[in-house]
Amino acid sequence: MKSLKVIISFLVSISILIVFTACAHAELYPKTFLVFALDYDNDIVTFTDMNSQEWTMYGTEDWMINDMAAAIMDDNGTPYNIYDDTIITVYYQTNVSNWTEPDEVWD
Repeated sequence: MKSLKVIISFLVSISILIVFTACAHAELYPKTFLVFALDYDNDIVTFTDMNSQEWTMYGTEDWMINDMAAAIMDDNGTPYNIYDDTIITVYYQTNVSNWTEPDEVWD
Protein backbone atom coordinates (compact mmCIF):
# COMPACT_ATOMS: atom_id res chain seq x y z
CA MET A 1 0.00 0.00 0.00
CA LYS A 2 2.85 2.37 0.81
CA SER A 3 4.52 1.68 -2.54
CA LEU A 4 1.23 2.46 -4.32
CA LYS A 5 1.08 5.88 -2.62
CA VAL A 6 4.68 6.58 -3.65
CA ILE A 7 3.94 5.63 -7.26
CA ILE A 8 0.78 7.77 -7.36
CA SER A 9 2.56 10.78 -5.84
CA PHE A 10 5.41 10.34 -8.35
CA LEU A 11 2.98 10.21 -11.29
CA VAL A 12 1.12 13.29 -10.04
CA SER A 13 4.41 15.19 -9.69
CA ILE A 14 5.48 14.21 -13.20
CA SER A 15 2.12 15.20 -14.70
CA ILE A 16 2.28 18.62 -12.99
CA LEU A 17 5.76 19.17 -14.43
CA ILE A 18 4.59 18.16 -17.91
CA VAL A 19 1.62 20.55 -17.79
CA PHE A 20 3.83 23.38 -16.49
CA THR A 21 6.37 22.80 -19.28
CA ALA A 22 3.64 22.80 -21.95
CA CYS A 23 2.19 26.07 -20.63
CA ALA A 24 5.62 27.69 -20.39
CA HIS A 25 6.08 27.45 -24.18
CA ALA A 26 2.54 28.37 -25.19
CA GLU A 27 3.64 31.86 -26.26
CA LEU A 28 5.79 30.51 -29.12
CA TYR A 29 4.35 30.01 -32.60
CA PRO A 30 5.66 29.35 -36.15
CA LYS A 31 5.54 31.84 -39.03
CA THR A 32 6.65 31.79 -42.68
CA PHE A 33 8.46 34.77 -44.17
CA LEU A 34 9.68 36.02 -47.54
CA VAL A 35 12.75 38.28 -47.77
CA PHE A 36 11.90 41.39 -49.73
CA ALA A 37 14.54 43.96 -48.67
CA LEU A 38 18.19 43.89 -47.60
CA ASP A 39 19.99 46.85 -46.05
CA TYR A 40 23.67 45.90 -46.20
CA ASP A 41 24.83 49.21 -44.70
CA ASN A 42 22.85 48.64 -41.47
CA ASP A 43 22.93 44.80 -41.67
CA ILE A 44 19.11 44.54 -41.61
CA VAL A 45 16.93 41.93 -43.34
CA THR A 46 13.28 42.84 -43.88
CA PHE A 47 10.79 39.99 -44.15
CA THR A 48 7.12 40.01 -45.03
CA ASP A 49 4.58 37.43 -43.90
CA MET A 50 1.42 36.21 -45.65
CA ASN A 51 -0.55 39.19 -44.24
CA SER A 52 1.98 41.70 -45.65
CA GLN A 53 3.20 42.49 -42.14
CA GLU A 54 6.88 43.52 -42.16
CA TRP A 55 9.45 42.08 -39.75
CA THR A 56 13.13 42.99 -39.44
CA MET A 57 16.19 41.17 -38.18
CA TYR A 58 19.93 41.80 -38.09
CA GLY A 59 22.26 39.64 -40.18
CA THR A 60 22.24 40.04 -43.98
CA GLU A 61 25.26 37.86 -44.75
CA ASP A 62 23.43 34.80 -46.13
CA TRP A 63 20.08 36.20 -47.25
CA MET A 64 18.91 37.06 -50.77
CA ILE A 65 15.75 38.69 -52.08
CA ASN A 66 12.92 36.10 -52.47
CA ASP A 67 14.37 33.73 -49.86
CA MET A 68 11.73 31.94 -47.83
CA ALA A 69 12.24 31.47 -44.11
CA ALA A 70 10.52 29.60 -41.32
CA ALA A 71 10.58 31.37 -37.97
CA ILE A 72 9.78 30.69 -34.34
CA MET A 73 8.03 33.75 -32.91
CA ASP A 74 7.35 34.89 -29.34
CA ASP A 75 4.08 36.72 -28.66
CA ASN A 76 5.51 38.40 -25.53
CA GLY A 77 2.46 37.44 -23.50
CA THR A 78 -0.02 39.23 -25.77
CA PRO A 79 -1.53 36.55 -28.05
CA TYR A 80 -3.99 38.98 -29.73
CA ASN A 81 -1.41 41.68 -30.56
CA ILE A 82 1.27 40.93 -33.15
CA TYR A 83 2.90 44.35 -33.01
CA ASP A 84 5.06 43.47 -29.99
CA ASP A 85 6.00 39.96 -31.16
CA THR A 86 9.68 39.14 -31.61
CA ILE A 87 11.58 36.73 -33.84
CA ILE A 88 13.31 34.02 -31.79
CA THR A 89 14.87 31.90 -34.54
CA VAL A 90 14.83 31.97 -38.34
CA TYR A 91 15.59 29.00 -40.59
CA TYR A 92 16.32 29.29 -44.32
CA GLN A 93 13.89 27.29 -46.48
CA THR A 94 14.45 27.99 -50.20
CA ASN A 95 14.55 30.77 -52.76
CA VAL A 96 11.21 31.28 -54.51
CA SER A 97 12.87 32.02 -57.85
CA ASN A 98 14.10 28.39 -57.87
CA TRP A 99 10.48 27.24 -58.21
CA THR A 100 10.05 28.81 -61.64
CA GLU A 101 13.23 27.48 -63.21
CA PRO A 102 12.76 24.32 -65.31
CA ASP A 103 14.16 21.11 -63.95
CA GLU A 104 17.11 20.04 -66.11
CA VAL A 105 16.91 16.41 -65.03
CA TRP A 106 14.13 15.66 -67.53
CA ASP A 107 15.94 16.60 -70.76
